[in-house]
Amino acid sequence: MHRSRRGLLQACGATLMAIAGCSSPESDSEGVTSTPEDSDSAGESGAPEEAIDLEFGEGAEFTNDGDVKLQVILSNPQLVETAPVVTDSQIYVDSPESKPQFFTVQVFVANEGSATLSPPKGLYFRVDGEEVDRSFVRTSGQTYRDIGDLSPGDSATGTIAFPAPAGPATGTVALRFQTLLESPPARWTFDFADVPQTSTDLSRDGLGASVTVDAGPYAYEFTPLDAHETTAYTDASGTEHTASAGSTFVVVEARSENVGDEPVKLPNPYSVRLAADGSIYRGQRYANAADRYEGRVDPYRPGDDQAGKLLFEVPDAASRYTLRLAIGNDTFVTWPLDVDTS
Repeated sequence: MHRSRRGLLQACGATLMAIAGCSSPESDSEGVTSTPEDSDSAGESGAPEEAIDLEFGEGAEFTNDGDVKLQVILSNPQLVETAPVVTDSQIYVDSPESKPQFFTVQVFVANEGSATLSPPKGLYFRVDGEEVDRSFVRTSGQTYRDIGDLSPGDSATGTIAFPAPAGPATGTVALRFQTLLESPPARWTFDFADVPQTSTDLSRDGLGASVTVDAGPYAYEFTPLDAHETTAYTDASGTEHTASAGSTFVVVEARSENVGDEPVKLPNPYSVRLAADGSIYRGQRYANAADRYEGRVDPYRPGDDQAGKLLFEVPDAASRYTLRLAIGNDTFVTWPLDVDTS
């Protein structure tokens, strides 16, 4: 949002200026003095409590009389149902614990001074005046906490995410720059009812329908290709493997591929489960190694894939099959399976 107003606050020789935000922001020296406002969400105790109030799309410029000049813009707020987390090249897609959704916002930082600077670390999130969570969650794209030192002229964009409330509320993101602690904080206040909501569809139509799980440059695609029932199968050595009495095998053929730009771990056989008539069945080891869906523990390089068979044993009377791919804690992608019984 472009706005004509300029707010200028000064404290102990440091300056915090409100600027109109855009995708490639440019600062100017224009400004008018305004009266500092009281703040109950300024952040660390002992620091000045005055804050400059902003709206998403607007930014703050932290500067002093020396070599420090840093521009920060918050924009693109969203309410999302899931957020991916990357750990050791593995993507986890989690839903908020005890919350219906995440609040995410993009943070643009630009070093326009002459000294190398670290992005502000003092980010605080409050709901109706109460600080609810200070941890950061990795979301699609580079996360804000991953941005390193910025040399003069450098800029970067990251994303922060916090658990969001279940009902109507007022939110505040407050930011204090650790290099200029004497400078007042910037503060973005908003109504959750005004934040766009993005739903996550984790259901697929059936065999042949792919799902892409991604977190910025990390991404993989998983596709179930075929499913059939059998009471026995023979491995490469000629050994026959037979289902237990009263049971049958369901064999699912699947393929996964690294479709991102970084090495990533692909789903392993234990991530895939079969639901039937309200019960959940975990996969067994398919005996024929040449045809087995392996799911090795090491990351796969971009473009690498794996394909093979997954084995489940279910009661003879089982029906209404649904394949479930675990992509996080209690987060699953599902496919209804039309299983060949011939």
